Amino acid sequence: MITKPWGSTAYAAMTALLATLTLSFPSGAVLAISLPLSAPEAVGLSSERLRRLTATLKTEVDGGRLPGAVIAIARKGQLAYFEAVGFRDPQTRAPMPRDAIFSIASMTKPMVAVAIMILHDNGKLFLSDPIGKYLPALANMQVAATKAPGTSKGEIETVPALRQPTIMDLLRQTSGFVYGSGGASEAHAVCHHIYRARVRHHTQQGAPAAPTRYRLGLRPVS
Repeated sequence: MITKPWGSTAYAAMTALLATLTLSFPSGAVLAISLPLSAPEAVGLSSERLRRLTATLKTEVDGGRLPGAVIAIARKGQLAYFEAVGFRDPQTRAPMPRDAIFSIASMTKPMVAVAIMILHDNGKLFLSDPIGKYLPALANMQVAATKAPGTSKGEIETVPALRQPTIMDLLRQTSGFVYGSGGASEAHAVCHHIYRARVRHHTQQGAPAAPTRYRLGLRPVS
């Protein structure tokens, strides 16, 4: 599995949680290759229809709508279809290998969620566990709140959270971590200001803006 650098702090925490628990999965290509091969018909699939899939993807590549793709279809524990079409790099016309690594952005979320549930099923963790149990840096989190009436407009303070975010919160995106540009509250406005200031600082040091945003998204802005 491959991932794009995350812009979501909550998702980064989920991924760090997996790393902390030292769970490792083989890459999709390695997993596919390790499965026993099977004729499509032996597992209830159609060779003729799978050939249509290949032809359709090649048509997309030829039309310039898709640079390339890798497709693996397994059923009943057996690999019935594993093909690569198109190019890994359209500019150099380097062919797409079956073990290519893809940046699939937010589609990594369901994969990580499945991994979390596997750990849960195996008794390695509970969804009600606080995140800080596995990631001490995220223990004893505080939240931003607008100060009492009478203070300057937009002035906020940090206060203890009513409860600590749990693994379940990470899965359903209710952990309270903010993204760099979302939300309209006064607390969000302060976080946006900090976020933009950090981006400016790193870009002034010579770091490209986009990678800097991704790196900043890997940690809470507090």
